[in-house]
Amino acid sequence: MSNPVKLPLTYEETETSHDFVASWRGKSWEVRLQSLWSADGEAAKRASEALYVQDAVYERADERESECVERFQQALKEATPLLPHTAEGRYQAAVDAAGRVLRSVREHPTRPFVEDTLAIALRPVRRLQAGALTPDVCATLYDYHRGVWTPHLTRPQLLKIHVALATTLAALPPDDMEAFWENLTGPHALMREAMQIGLEFLTSEHAVPHLLHGLERSTDSDTSIAIVHNLARIGNPAALPQLYLLRRVAALKDWPLARRISTTIKVLEHLNRGQAHRVLLRPASHPTDAPETLLRPTAETPSDPATLLRPSPNPPNE
Repeated sequence: MSNPVKLPLTYEETETSHDFVASWRGKSWEVRLQSLWSADGEAAKRASEALYVQDAVYERADERESECVERFQQALKEATPLLPHTAEGRYQAAVDAAGRVLRSVREHPTRPFVEDTLAIALRPVRRLQAGALTPDVCATLYDYHRGVWTPHLTRPQLLKIHVALATTLAALPPDDMEAFWENLTGPHALMREAMQIGLEFLTSEHAVPHLLHGLERSTDSDTSIAIVHNLARIGNPAALPQLYLLRRVAALKDWPLARRISTTIKVLEHLNRGQAHRVLLRPASHPTDAPETLLRPTAETPSDPATLLRPSPNPPNE
């Protein structure tokens, strides 16, 4: 059993896609989780299939889906045969089972259609927004980058794995991906390069604070430049105050990084022209001081018209 995991916030299905947008409002998601332990075998199977179904209606169904569903149900029954009493327990059991399926696929890189099976095994990670499985996703991304599947697959097949991994990382909650940020800024060069593949897809605004945190802790110039590039792609002006500071620091020891930060600052300022109010400092709360304690002029302001400034009668020619 893995460490306790956070429940996703929402769940819903759209008319044009089977994909899950995070939501815990309503009962449909909780009912679906409970159905995983239904005494009705068909109901339990349908609930499991909902985690592994293709992301969009235009994708074709794949027989590897049934294989992954069977593995998931087996892993769930072996680890948690009885329905957990809490929503958190049910969610964690589902996440753990999905993680076991993903690891089992990684263990057999030479199996036929491994790229399809791996792409399918990553679907519930996105749908459950399973940040607890970030280490498994990172390990799979590392395997991809160091060429575990390269001798056995064609370029289109490898591209399918690339897209599935990067899309999965992009779907995870950034504040629940500590393993990714550690690997991205860690001392292992090959691991940093692997994480940069996923970094390319972290383009949502809610990732900005985590990208800035990663930029602060990064000691590798290439990784820092990749993060800065991503901030430019996102275009959120909330990054500007910290980029101003980091540019001054980088100018003393890493000129290429400082130059890239300057370029990104120009991009953000241009994209958000006229929206400077979004990055102004605001008080944390309204002042509580009584009006009579506020600063006032020491004397009445002179109001004699003769003392006021007047325009020159002969303005200079322009």
